[in-house]
Amino acid sequence: MTTTTPTTTRSGFQAPAREFHDPIVIPVTGSKPLPAWLGGVLYRMGPSKFDVGKVKIRHWFDGMTLVHRFEIKQGGVVEYRSRGVSKDIEAEITKNQSYSGFGPADPCKSVFLRAASAFKQVAFPSAPTSALDRPVNINVTVTPTHRVVPIGAAPKHGADEWHLIGKTDYGQLQLLDAETLEPVPSGSTHVGYDDPAEVRSRFNYRDINAEFIGQLSAAHHQSDPATGDHYNVTVDPAGQAPTLRVMHINEHTGASRVLATVSLRCAAYIHSFALTKSYVVLIEQPYYLGWYGAKALLAASYVDALEWNPAMPTRMYLVDRVTGSVVTTVDSDTPFFYFHTVNAWDIAGADGKPTAVVLDVCAADMPGAVRKLAVDSMCPALRGSTGGGMTIADNELAAIRRYTIPVSASVDSGSPAVVTYKQVSKPGAELPRIHAGRAMTPTRYVYAMLTSRSSQDGDGGQDTLFGAIAKIDTADGGSERKWSAPNAYPGEPVFVPRPNGTNEDDGVVLSVVLDAVTETSFLLVLDASDFTEISRAQVPVAVPFGFHGSFLGAQASMHSFT
Repeated sequence: MTTTTPTTTRSGFQAPAREFHDPIVIPVTGSKPLPAWLGGVLYRMGPSKFDVGKVKIRHWFDGMTLVHRFEIKQGGVVEYRSRGVSKDIEAEITKNQSYSGFGPADPCKSVFLRAASAFKQVAFPSAPTSALDRPVNINVTVTPTHRVVPIGAAPKHGADEWHLIGKTDYGQLQLLDAETLEPVPSGSTHVGYDDPAEVRSRFNYRDINAEFIGQLSAAHHQSDPATGDHYNVTVDPAGQAPTLRVMHINEHTGASRVLATVSLRCAAYIHSFALTKSYVVLIEQPYYLGWYGAKALLAASYVDALEWNPAMPTRMYLVDRVTGSVVTTVDSDTPFFYFHTVNAWDIAGADGKPTAVVLDVCAADMPGAVRKLAVDSMCPALRGSTGGGMTIADNELAAIRRYTIPVSASVDSGSPAVVTYKQVSKPGAELPRIHAGRAMTPTRYVYAMLTSRSSQDGDGGQDTLFGAIAKIDTADGGSERKWSAPNAYPGEPVFVPRPNGTNEDDGVVLSVVLDAVTETSFLLVLDASDFTEISRAQVPVAVPFGFHGSFLGAQASMHSFT
């Protein structure tokens, strides 16, 4: 499949003409008013600027960070504000005249800097400052939280006050003000008072608990609102048996511990994992840092250090949330690559104890698309090219796979049981969201971005990664209700439930959409039940293509965090 992006989408890969540090009211239009119950804030985080001076950042995952805030108020009023929060990274790029992040940059002169930082992290993994020696760009997920902040920060800013945490796949985080979006001093002891605001807002997981050791982490956490339990993982990639640690933090008390330590076969790339009421569900895919992690020392970028081993099955672990024991280890019948899990839940036996876990995950046969998410391929016109877009093979497209993992199938990682899957969506589904209030229970509907394929749609248009969003019915063979419009490119769809709603799809879906003709964006509001448009809130500038967002509802039952 050949994917070509119209030249007008270049505004989705450029920093907007201005940031809005103070809120502005943006006009709402549509055939229907916004629902009276809809109130709260949609936060979005993603890349914006890909050219810093003469340095050209090549990969979509590496653009300078821009955070967005859409507040929906009573009476249907919508306010918007935005702020760039990686000025320190820009200053470092300007100083070094190079950059090496998830992907390479041009010019790429920073192998020595990368090697020096990586060597220190591998050779001295317990050194408290290692994760902050070389600041990384944090632009993947933005999460409202009370307690997941450094030990010294919660009392300073109030234990019941909302903060924003920016996260990425490195073991580094950023603390932001939930209203102004300004970087907030994290209280980390690894930065100085004279450092720039962005630097002082950064911290690592060892600032929360000194035992949270590991240079890599998942950009997506998991949490249980009923118990206040918050989980993430770190990976220490060094050696023949890389170490994964499951971190457990209780948001009610602030208590933290290492729940489990798991020896992996490889330094696997872990972007997300899953959670049930009984287990943390870990996925170790055969996409990993080569040379037992040492390839990170000399590779030009993180993606250049990753290797894919099609002979190695993807392995899944069930970790007991109480004891931290690995109760089950299974292998997939065929290896798969994934970015995002969708949901997971326990299946109880006659005695009420779990006998199996169901895992839904957006999975592809191989990770070829990772390298192809380069901005020059996604939008050739960004830097003046007249060439075509990238080519994505069918086996590089993700679909939602459903695995059923028997509990206690095997606890011996040397001879794990093998599990198969049922595909419950069509290929091309990514950035999945569900009714967050029904996580860890069986869910039917998934809201996702679709890779739009003209050969399937029959509209004669061009293929694009941002062509449509859909409501996917996993109980009906993956049937889809789609939203798309000419020259419109939607982002991740976020489901917001109606308070006291009874049906799983009783609510709205929010998506930030680029209008490629006007080179502006709008907040799209859809009725989740039939996927029809309710309203739009028009932003005066283009909001660059981003990754993930969280909704902080006026009522707790409306929250949807990632």
